[in-house]
Amino acid sequence: SKSVTKTIKRGGEIKQISVAVLVDGTYREEEGKKVFVPRSQEELKKFEEIVKAAIGFDEKRGDRVIVESAPFEAGVEEVTEARVSTLQKLLGYAGKAVKYLVPVAVALMVILFVIRPLLSTIQARPAPAPGAPAGELTEGAAGMVPAGARLREQVVEMVKQNPRQAAMILREWLSE
Repeated sequence: SKSVTKTIKRGGEIKQISVAVLVDGTYREEEGKKVFVPRSQEELKKFEEIVKAAIGFDEKRGDRVIVESAPFEAGVEEVTEARVSTLQKLLGYAGKAVKYLVPVAVALMVILFVIRPLLSTIQARPAPAPGAPAGELTEGAAGMVPAGARLREQVVEMVKQNPRQAAMILREWLSE
């Protein structure tokens, strides 16, 4: 009572192929110079047929294949002594510049990524002792000491007395 038709369409289809092929000609010597000789029409036709066979040429689809002969070699320019010496001078200057710029760049990176963060960490003031204002001086073993320095001494003493607990606290801080 029911008819089901399932049509599977291909993923993609080729609408048209266009191919252009350049074939190097031959060269012959004339008066000490290489002269380009283009390929004959028969050779170009053979190349065209090879290309058509390789791409699956279909004239109904509107495919196009063009095969031309063109020189691949460009004339080699004579290199003069003046050009060679100029190039050597430029390379020498570049080498000297690199010789001095690399250490400067490394030093700059060390300053930016190592020394600067260390200084900011060292200069960061610890929290004042409970009940003591930040700039207040407290009396310590060596006389008048800033409250932050006294707090630091207390923390060092606590770590010396209970190193395991200090290590656990540090691990928690790092995991956060």
